[in-house]
Amino acid sequence: MSTVFPHLEKLSLVELDHNQLAAFLDTLHDLNHLVEIHLYHLSPITEDYRPTILRTLLQANDNQLTSILLDDLSSCLSVNGTDRYLNILQLRINMRRVTDLPSLFAAVPSVRYLDVILVEDDDVPGQLGEINVSPLLYLTDFRLKSIRRCWTLEELLILLGSLPIVQEFSLYLSTDDQRFVD
Repeated sequence: MSTVFPHLEKLSLVELDHNQLAAFLDTLHDLNHLVEIHLYHLSPITEDYRPTILRTLLQANDNQLTSILLDDLSSCLSVNGTDRYLNILQLRINMRRVTDLPSLFAAVPSVRYLDVILVEDDDVPGQLGEINVSPLLYLTDFRLKSIRRCWTLEELLILLGSLPIVQEFSLYLSTDDQRFVD
């Protein structure tokens, strides 16, 4: 690919399954200008393959990617708790539940833009307060969509407490907590 497209900067991929995506990403090497990948309609991935696919994606092109953006119709991915990707500055990702956030935050400590969609209902009140969320010290733009989970003000404060320099944030949440409107 580097001989055919030596100046390629951005790449968009549409409707791939996890095998096709992994095979394609394995061909990306020595593309010195390629820093951004957009994925649209990534086919459903079984739970066992989610960490592997995300690792392959975040390490693609010899760890030179800085921006990975998945659309909201793409499959959920998950992070192996020990992985770290200092190269990732922008990330839009679909994940299953709030308990996936600590691994994600720890995996991308240099991220500046983070857009997370949590797709499953995991209504266990106080769940976020029981887990340790690493601070994202460089994050300035945070977006969270989680309409199947019923959030409390305490949980949101814990989450926002891990974002010390955030300048912009967008929340699309469900809640029964009256303190959000009082």
